[in-house]
Amino acid sequence: MNTRRKHLALRASQVGLAACTLCISSLVSAQEAQQDNFTFSIGAMGEYSDNYLRVDTDKESETFWSAFTRFSGHVEGERWRVITAADIAYRKATDDALEDIVQGGFNGNVEYDVVKDYLQVFVQDTYGQVRPVRTKSGQNVSQPQPDLEQEDVNSLQAGARLTVPLGKRSALFSNASWTQSSQPGTIDDQTRTELTAGFRRSFSELSSATLSAGRSRVEFDALPDESGYDIDQVSLGFNANFARTDIDLSVGQTRVLREMPTAIPGQYEEAETSGLLLRADFIRKLGARMQLHLAGGTEYSDASRAFVSQQQLAGPSQQAASIGLTSDPFKSDYAFLAFSYDGGRNDLTTQYSWRRQRFENETDQNNQNSQANQNTLVHQIQAVYSYSFTARVGASLTGTYQRSRAEVNDADSLYDSEIRAAGNIRLGRSFMLQPFVAHYKGTAAGFDYVENRFGIALSYEPTL
Repeated sequence: MNTRRKHLALRASQVGLAACTLCISSLVSAQEAQQDNFTFSIGAMGEYSDNYLRVDTDKESETFWSAFTRFSGHVEGERWRVITAADIAYRKATDDALEDIVQGGFNGNVEYDVVKDYLQVFVQDTYGQVRPVRTKSGQNVSQPQPDLEQEDVNSLQAGARLTVPLGKRSALFSNASWTQSSQPGTIDDQTRTELTAGFRRSFSELSSATLSAGRSRVEFDALPDESGYDIDQVSLGFNANFARTDIDLSVGQTRVLREMPTAIPGQYEEAETSGLLLRADFIRKLGARMQLHLAGGTEYSDASRAFVSQQQLAGPSQQAASIGLTSDPFKSDYAFLAFSYDGGRNDLTTQYSWRRQRFENETDQNNQNSQANQNTLVHQIQAVYSYSFTARVGASLTGTYQRSRAEVNDADSLYDSEIRAAGNIRLGRSFMLQPFVAHYKGTAAGFDYVENRFGIALSYEPTL
């Protein structure tokens, strides 16, 4: 069998038990909710690719068949809230040499007020796929085919939030959580325990300030205790939700404490790294039809937390997130800008993101060369325009461009681009027919690749 075919053959994966539980609970509870906002669709799709391996010679075509489901919802009762979103597909190739795969992601969050306004418990599950950031460092060139080197990731978090009022405008608060994650790029799972405590002062019903401190302990199930690390954070925050503007700002300091292996087997030495903690999120409504979203920051993170942050911000997708697959904590710098316009018959959404990951050590706990292979800089820009010709017929045009580079040895940049055009034809009240065509272009190991795809999808969206 062709070597590339072997790499493309990925095992079918299943959404975690917690994710399924959250899905079922949201569907059942929606019928009893005081507030209801839920959408659901299922469908099937066939698509043809003229170069699915994305090579410049010996191109191979393939036909794929998929069954998919998408849903999102926010339902709540007097003491509980459920928020879910998913975009998951089961894909099968006509070539039996390629294994069936599951692609997509799921976000689920359940909150319950044990004692209203005082004690709350929560469960959050995030499922999806990740792949290495496409970089070229020495002889290492990442694969351009998105299914290659893809890994399933699931992060399950459970915790509690305690609030102790101090008068009408002030309160003490404490958050405790436990997180189990399938850590990408490592030999086993990661467990994180986290405790945060602080003071909150409300200036009005719309704005407040917080002073908080916390510690996280990260351990790896199959590695010695010395391989784990602690992250300490102290920050001052401000939050405001005005009529047209939302602001969420945190400024502070982060410290990473860990024991790194020495040249002598079995011996470790203590290492400490510190840096600025900054998280900023700004949303502004520019009139009744336009909205501007700005976000940015810098903090110490890891692959699992970076995956959860990206998917919670952008939402679930059938495309794998690009992050560094390593167990080592890294300095994460990021910026995000988005603009949306809702014109009734025509809509426009544009967004730009910038991400940089920086490592302090030559190798991580698995002795992988983190600094050489994972110090990366990624730029991405995307625009989506849609137009409704009638109440039943519409079209959309999507353009995406991403450029990534390893910040070592003046490595060359790699880029990937996509242009996709799709139609939307409503059949009756609940069925939608969506023909599409897509053109992909980018760089790989010393050559440029071009891939064209076209297909059609039929989906059913019941009226709930």
